[in-house]
This record gives sequence, structure tokens and C-alpha cells, in this order.
Amino acid sequence: MEQRTKAFVAFLGLGVLGMTAGLYRYLHHPVAPPLVTVPFDMDKSGATARVDFTIERNRLTKRRMMIALEFPKSPDFSIERALEQNAPAVRVAIFREDQGRWTTIPIEGYEELARAIPGAPVSDGSAHPLPGPRNIRLHLYGWNDTSSVLIGGFSPTEPGHYYATIETLDDFPMFSGVRTVLKVDDFYNTGK
Repeated sequence: MEQRTKAFVAFLGLGVLGMTAGLYRYLHHPVAPPLVTVPFDMDKSGATARVDFTIERNRLTKRRMMIALEFPKSPDFSIERALEQNAPAVRVAIFREDQGRWTTIPIEGYEELARAIPGAPVSDGSAHPLPGPRNIRLHLYGWNDTSSVLIGGFSPTEPGHYYATIETLDDFPMFSGVRTVLKVDDFYNTGK
């Protein structure tokens, strides 16, 4: 009986310690909300969206930004499984307004981002991200109640007005009737 009590007290102590650490992190390192979210129907080929957003100076960091797709997790995980097995592509471009003109911003898909070696060649043989528009494969990177799919990452160098265009290249019937949303946000935590 005494051993069970000690185990229970230790369990409670670890729980309180974990909650305290989580609260400290939340209060001292709050997560910024996404810059923008926009509904986007993914089920038909040729669907397009333009996502306008502004990047303030305080949002410029060494970390990348990302364009991602979110949708409610499918009950049987069928959509997520199909995305992992087929890795369908979308056409993406990002632009920044520069003195009244639009400048293309390089964007990287998961294949380029996954290369950990600085200067590793990307799909065209160069050592730098490619400017858009580009066909980029979708990459499922997380799920809870919401499934999250990376479309591409980019590194804004200046504050200002930006926009991204996204176009589906194929029919994705698995998304028929599913509420899908595009978001521009800080890049997800890759463990670095």
C-alpha cells in the first residue's frame, strides 16, 4: 500500500512539473497566430487561390515561413494515407511587392527542405531555392484534430506586401466535401 502511495505521489509530481513547464513556455514564448488563412477547395483540377499577406518587420526571422494546407483529420485516416502514398503536386508561386512591381520569391518543396547539407543541389542542380511558379509535392507533416500538409517554404527578406498563388494540378476526389484551408505561417518545428 505504501509503495502505491509513493508511486501515485511521484506520478502527480511529474504531472505538475510538466504542466508548470508547459505554462512557462506558453507565457514566455507565445505562438503567433498564422498570418492569414483562406478557404480553398482542393477536389478539382485547376482550382486556384490567391493569398495576400503582409509580413511585418517583427515577423522576419532566421526561420522560414510556409504555405500549408489544413483540413479536419479524416476519421479513418484515408486522406492522410493517400497523401503519404501519392504525394500529389500543386503549382505554387510567391511574389513580393517592390516599389510597385512584383518580384518572384524562391520557394522550396519538402524534397529541398529535407536536405540538411547547406548548399546541397536541388532539383535543377543548383544550390539555391527556385523562384516560382513551381510544381511542388504536398507533404503531410502533422495531425491531431486537424491534419497539416506542407505546400512549400520560403524566406522573406523584407517586410511588406506579398501574395501566393496556388493551383491544383489534378482532381483530388478525396477532398470532395472536406473543408480545406490554406495558411501562411511560421515554418513548423523541424526539431532544429
